[in-house]
Amino acid sequence: MMYTVHMEMNATQFRKSLFQTLERALEGEPVSVTYKGARLSVVPAKKTSKLARATKGDALMVDPDSIVGSDPELIRYLETKWAADGKKLAKLVR
Repeated sequence: MMYTVHMEMNATQFRKSLFQTLERALEGEPVSVTYKGARLSVVPAKKTSKLARATKGDALMVDPDSIVGSDPELIRYLETKWAADGKKLAKLVR
């Protein structure tokens, strides 16, 4: 049996921990806030994952080819390794 902890707080506590509380609600934890004698529930409209809410961003600030192309020694090394791997694969396929 799984138990879910129910978070209850007043409006002042909610204000002080707004973002942490909202994250917990997004993760599925029930949250109740009492404000002017009324109990309010904070629940996501639909269940979403953090991955679904992620936004695309560029990891590199430059063209990836400029990084690899900037080191001729690295290119020679990689081409040698790739050629050796290609020969090994060709032998396995035969």
